[in-house]
Amino acid sequence: MNSKYIYILAFSVTAFISTAAIQTTGICDSAGIKSKLKKELIPDYRYDSSNITPFKSSGEFQGKKIEVPLFDGEKYRFVFNTAGADKNFQIYISNKKDGFKTGKVLFALKEVREEGKDLYIFEPKKGEKLYITYIVPPSLEDPKDFCAAFMIGYKL
Repeated sequence: MNSKYIYILAFSVTAFISTAAIQTTGICDSAGIKSKLKKELIPDYRYDSSNITPFKSSGEFQGKKIEVPLFDGEKYRFVFNTAGADKNFQIYISNKKDGFKTGKVLFALKEVREEGKDLYIFEPKKGEKLYITYIVPPSLEDPKDFCAAFMIGYKL
């Protein structure tokens, strides 16, 4: 009798994980996004890591902060892909966790997004812990799903 419950539990967990994976894949084409980003690293930079964050534009304010530790003495390149993002989508990179209060904003992508341009590059001047902040202001447009993606490369 216990094994029957274990099988039911295992099937339920597998079904839940599969559904979550399908939903995430439907929103974000991870392989396609990463291949576009990697092209911006070649030939001078080698892939280090990446992050893809799904969003759904809505009538509510949204934000996400990502901490990125960097080694001192290394040269890095950050490549951002904003394809499909809400037109009000913003990206900030700062050197302090609280960002705008005591930190220095090193990169800002807001209201400067060029029509038809999805890839943006930032190269920090020194290795330190950086904080990427994504902001999705309330939108008057129809809600839509999109992904914010970035990739980090280090110089060879």
